[in-house]
Amino acid sequence: MSPMSLNNPRIKMQGRSEDDLHTQYNHKRNFTGPGRDQLARVKRDVVKLWQKLTAVDPQDLEHIQQSIIKHATSTLARTVFNMDNFAAYQATAHSVRDLLIERWNITQQ
Repeated sequence: MSPMSLNNPRIKMQGRSEDDLHTQYNHKRNFTGPGRDQLARVKRDVVKLWQKLTAVDPQDLEHIQQSIIKHATSTLARTVFNMDNFAAYQATAHSVRDLLIERWNITQQ
């Protein structure tokens, strides 16, 4: 148990119950997160920036190859000199995972 855990009896709540800590935030959980109807509460410039930075990359052969190389070099810390078939497989799996997550996120908007 972490010494900073809320369940740690050594930490004093300073007049607040654990329920107070959870209800002070204005956040309601749901399965997929906030929907488009809740975007009205977010500032327009934040929404525009979010849309710009989360734009889906083109899925042509060159971009897929770049994604695989990116994962080989950054995620797996490989170079052209220590790349093997298993590392290539892992880099490809990470690239496919990224594409699946991007497509999943699009379906949840």
